Amino acid sequence: MTILFSMRHAGAMRNFASTLEELARRGHRVHLTFLTRDKLDDERILNDLTSRHPGITSGGVTPVLRSRWLGLARHARALADYARYAAPEFAQARALRERAATRLPARLRSLLPLFQRPAGRRLIAAAMATIERAIPADAGVMAVIRAQQPDLLLLTPLVEFGSDQIEYVKGARQLGVRTGLCVHSWDNLTTKGLIRVLPDRIFVWNDAQRREAVSLHDASDRQVVVTGAPVYDQWFERRPSSGRADFCARVGFSDDRPYFLYLCSSPFIAPDEISFITRWIAAVRASTDPEVRRAGVLIRPHPSADPGIWSAFNPTSFEHVVVWPGGGANPGSAPERGHSSPRTRGPNCWKSQRS
Repeated sequence: MTILFSMRHAGAMRNFASTLEELARRGHRVHLTFLTRDKLDDERILNDLTSRHPGITSGGVTPVLRSRWLGLARHARALADYARYAAPEFAQARALRERAATRLPARLRSLLPLFQRPAGRRLIAAAMATIERAIPADAGVMAVIRAQQPDLLLLTPLVEFGSDQIEYVKGARQLGVRTGLCVHSWDNLTTKGLIRVLPDRIFVWNDAQRREAVSLHDASDRQVVVTGAPVYDQWFERRPSSGRADFCARVGFSDDRPYFLYLCSSPFIAPDEISFITRWIAAVRASTDPEVRRAGVLIRPHPSADPGIWSAFNPTSFEHVVVWPGGGANPGSAPERGHSSPRTRGPNCWKSQRS
């Protein structure tokens, strides 16, 4: 089978490398095409896969052409995405709604009051869907599909705000090619844009995403297939790089007591998370259970967070608390395949060991 796989950028390879390898192992030919360059400009996984598997090829970046319809299409998509977050089920999702509003061109923001009324919101959403269906597929995208003559078109993530990637679904449908959306991450169906033209199949991680695809994106139950999360396939082969005692010694913990691991959210989700962490640690230390009260606390900063925000956190206010690594991981670095690469003690590890 010949598969054309459209990705936003090569960074998506981090989530689908195992899927591509398995497809190649089974004898399928996979040609990759990207809408833009990865912001980290990291193509190591792409280069590794194409060098080891002749059946995996890349056409590089093929942006959607700036045809006469593209401006209208992007305006319609931005309004449709905002209409989604103006709906009652997202009434408490203020950050998501504000993010959707920033994607609206300035000339369209005067329409925002119309979304406050259900009738106005439904009218705009229906009108934008009609416009999307009426606009023909991009000529450049059609040329890419025709050149590869695929039996199947796969896409990820498809649900970015105002995404041009929908042109591939429209083009494939026009050419009679079957399509499938590979959901990129755990929150893609709830915190991103709409699936404006439904592919033939939507491959999701679990039953929760199945319900999201049906209830939030109007997919039919038969269109949705639960596959598991391919991004975690690597964990079936990984083994610990060190034992518990060695790890505890590295971060400054005693091996004779349990510890909590707190994984931080991104600044977008939790802009003032340090305040919450401080209150949470205080609650743990006030527990009536002595084992909970004495447990260590290992805080893992989000890799995308600015290391400077941790200057406001004072771990010496508590016993047995560690921020590790201190300031988070470098977003541009990636552990080698098969093991993690923890940082060592010193300036990269902020800790308190008062006893």
